Parts: sequence; structure tokens; C-alpha cells
Amino acid sequence: MEGSKEKTKAFAFTDKVQPELLVAAGAGYEASVREQLEATGFTSLNSQSIEDPVFGSVYIEYVPGKLVATQESLKRYLNSFRMVSMLYEDIPARICEDLWKLLQPSILYVRGNFTLPNGAALSVDTYKGGTPAAPAAPKVPAAK
Repeated sequence: MEGSKEKTKAFAFTDKVQPELLVAAGAGYEASVREQLEATGFTSLNSQSIEDPVFGSVYIEYVPGKLVATQESLKRYLNSFRMVSMLYEDIPARICEDLWKLLQPSILYVRGNFTLPNGAALSVDTYKGGTPAAPAAPKVPAAK
């Protein structure tokens, strides 16, 4: 990204999500753009049973205002969930809240695709700034 001088923030495994790892940069364009990111290999701890970790993927789509999240900081932020115990439904909601506060996009959509301990697939959608139909609903396969 043009003009982005990201300061590397130390990542440490902890039992707390670390939104301070997120870094925003100037979008650098005036055109209408939709950012999309899929993070496969997402892991977290299951709040019901730590012996059953959460496996899945996270899909993020947003229409930025003046700021975008740097890819490296977003990766570190998502990795900060690894030692955090949360309900499946709370993970996309937390990601949505943290990105909304930092970036102030016009539309933000977050989908978590998770594999439950019994092998069933669960998708959880969270959005802000528009109706669920506003962002194009991604056709992301459930985590394996």
C-alpha cells in the first residue's frame, strides 16, 4: 500500500484477543473498492471444551472509507485468537467490532466457517453498515 509504513507490533500468545495488532493505512485511492480476504487455517479454543479446539476459516469483506487494514497486521490479529476461548458465534462478531472501530468502513461483512467437534459444519455471518444482502454473500466452502 502506498505510503504505508507499518510498525511491527510484538505478537505473543495470550488468552486475550489483541486488536492493538491491527494497523490501518490510508486507502490511497478514490475509486469504489471492495476488499476481500479469506483466512484459512483459523484456530481458537472452544469455550465449551478446551480439548476440542475451533478449526475453520474467516472471510472478511468490506467497502473501505479512508482506511484499509494492512494484510500483515490482519494476519497477526487473527492469530491472536489461537489461545482465546470463545463461542463460535462470538468470533465473527468480535472481528467485525474490532475492524469496524479501526477502519470505519461503509459496509463490513465477516463470515466464520467452522468444523464442530462432531464433524458438522457451522457458518456464522456478522455485518455492519448495510443489510446482509449489501455485500455479495461469498460462496465459501465450510472448513474441512
